[in-house]
Amino acid sequence: MKQYYPHIYFFITAFVIILIGEASIFHLGNSALDINVHDTYFVIAQREMAIVLCVLYLLAGFMYWIFQKLSIKLYSTLTATHTIITLGGIYFYHAGLLYFTYFSDPDPFTSLLSNNENIFNLTMYFSLLIVQLLFIVNIIISIFRHLKTKSK
Repeated sequence: MKQYYPHIYFFITAFVIILIGEASIFHLGNSALDINVHDTYFVIAQREMAIVLCVLYLLAGFMYWIFQKLSIKLYSTLTATHTIITLGGIYFYHAGLLYFTYFSDPDPFTSLLSNNENIFNLTMYFSLLIVQLLFIVNIIISIFRHLKTKSK
């Protein structure tokens, strides 16, 4: 049976995120993510967003690596689902950013939910956030299962 190492995929994706974040500085300039909550604007630079995402992906990869080294067996279905959706989601998100940056006709006079780019961003953010719950559930269940089998 072939061994599945999800931490390698997370480490590679973290490296790709840093490369994309640094490369976007050169062709997008000082691009930023603007979040408007009521009367407050939160502005996050593209470079800082790439660094935060890189750290989060390195953390997830490190957690998978720790579980492998401690011989704690994670549920393969939850691990595969989390890995595929999280890694595929980040690549799909960057492909969507490229589409909305270069091929979409922006309309600055649209509301939040009538703009296709905002709908795409919200959908991607929430789906990636919900999938991280699978990771937490997988870790908790696996730790309890490991402790139960060790106590026997």
